[in-house]
Amino acid sequence: MTVIRRLAEFAEFDRSIADAIATRAWSFISGPISLLIIAKYLSPDVQGYYYTFFSLLALQIFVELAFSFVINQFASHEWAHLHFDERQAIAGEPRARSRLISLGRFAFKWFAAAGVIFVAGVSVAGYRFFSKSPSHGVVWQFPWLALVAMTGIQLGTLPMYSLLEGCNQISASYRFKLAQAIIASLALWGAFVSGWGLWAAAASSAASSCVLIAVFFRYRRFFGAFRSAPSGETIHWKEEIWPMQWRLGMAAVVNYFMFNLFTPVMFRYHGAAVAGQMGMTWSLAMMLQQTAGFWITTKMPRFGILIAKKDYKTLDGLFIRSSLVSLTLIVAGALGVWLLVVLVNDLHFRWSARILPPLPTGILLLASVLLHISACQSAYLRAHKREPLLALNMISSVSIGLLVWYLGKKFGPLGACSGYLAVIALYVIPYETYLWRHYRALWHGPRGMEAA
Repeated sequence: MTVIRRLAEFAEFDRSIADAIATRAWSFISGPISLLIIAKYLSPDVQGYYYTFFSLLALQIFVELAFSFVINQFASHEWAHLHFDERQAIAGEPRARSRLISLGRFAFKWFAAAGVIFVAGVSVAGYRFFSKSPSHGVVWQFPWLALVAMTGIQLGTLPMYSLLEGCNQISASYRFKLAQAIIASLALWGAFVSGWGLWAAAASSAASSCVLIAVFFRYRRFFGAFRSAPSGETIHWKEEIWPMQWRLGMAAVVNYFMFNLFTPVMFRYHGAAVAGQMGMTWSLAMMLQQTAGFWITTKMPRFGILIAKKDYKTLDGLFIRSSLVSLTLIVAGALGVWLLVVLVNDLHFRWSARILPPLPTGILLLASVLLHISACQSAYLRAHKREPLLALNMISSVSIGLLVWYLGKKFGPLGACSGYLAVIALYVIPYETYLWRHYRALWHGPRGMEAA
C-alpha cells in the first residue's frame, strides 16, 4: 500500500481526480453505447443533423466570452483567504469575502443576459443554416429550437459550477456533473429507443437540468451569500476582469473555428452522412482530450492559490507531474482508439461506415495529442490571471478555420484533418512553448526557475 500511495502522490491523484475520473469513466461507458444507439436508431442523414446541432450550439462562446473560466480563476485567488464554516457558509477575511460576493453577483447577471441573447441569436442563425441545405426528409425545425432553448437555460446557470470550482469544491462539482451525465445519457438512450429522433437531444438536456436543483440545495448557504450586496471592497469588472476576459473571450471566439467548424463544413459541402462521420469521430477525439485534461483542470484552483501565495516551486512541481500523467493518458488513449478504428474497418464491421476511415482518424488523434500539450501550458499561464496567448490563439484559430474550410471543401475530412494538424504541429506547439518559458521566467523571477 505504501508504494501505491507514493505513486498516487507523485501522479497528484487525489479526491478531485477520482471524482473527475468517475465522471469521465461514465463517458467512456456511455460514449460507445451512445455511438451504437445513434448508429442503430438514426439514419446516416439524421446522424449528420444531430452532430451538426451540437457544433452550432458551440456558438454560445460568442456570448459567454470565456467568463466562466475567468470566474474560476478570480474566485480561487479570493478563496486563498476564505473557507467554509460549520454551516457551509463563506467565512474568512472580510475583504476577500466581499470581493467574492461581488464577483458572483456580476457573474449571475452576465450569464442570465447571455442566455437570452444566445437563444434569440443562435435559434435564428441555425434555422437559416439548415434551411439552405437539402433536408433529406429530416424534420429538424422544432427539435432544433427546443434544444437551443434548453441550452440557453443551462448557460444561465454556468456561474454555479464556476464559483464552486474556483472555491476549491472540485470533488463536489464533479459528483454533480457525474449525476448530470448519467441522467442525460439515460434520457438520451430512452428517447432514441422510443423513436424520438432529433427530439432526444432536447429531452436529454431537460432531464439533466434537474441536477441543478440539488446543487443549489446542497450549497444553499454558499449561494445565499450572493443574494445580498457586498459589504466592503468589490471586484471592478472593467479594471480587473475585463483586461483578462477580453483576451480570453477573443481567443474563445476564434477557437470556434478551431474546434467546431469541421462538422458544419462537411454538412454544407459533402452532405449530412459525411458530417455524421466527422461528428462521431470528433466526439471520440474530444472525449480523450477531456479525460486527460482532468489532471490539469482539477488542479487549477490549487494553481491559483499557490500563485497568490507566491509558492512557485510547489506550483511548478505540481504542474510538471500533472502534465506528464495527463500526456501519458492521452497518448495511450489515442493509440487505443486508432487501433480500434483500424480493427473495425478490417473486419468490415457493419457500423464502421459511421466513423471516418483510419487515415483521417489517425491524423485527427495525433493533432489532439499535440494540442493537449498546448492546453497544459495555457492552463499554467492563465492561472496567473493573465492572458498572454491572444495573438497566438487568434492566428492559429483563423488559420485552422481557413484550412478546414478550404481543404475540407476540396478534399473532405482528410483535407480538414490535415490542415488542423499542420497548424498545431508547425506553429502552435513551437511558439507556445517559447511563450511559456518566457512568461514563466518573467513573472516568477529567479525563484521561478528553481524547479526547471
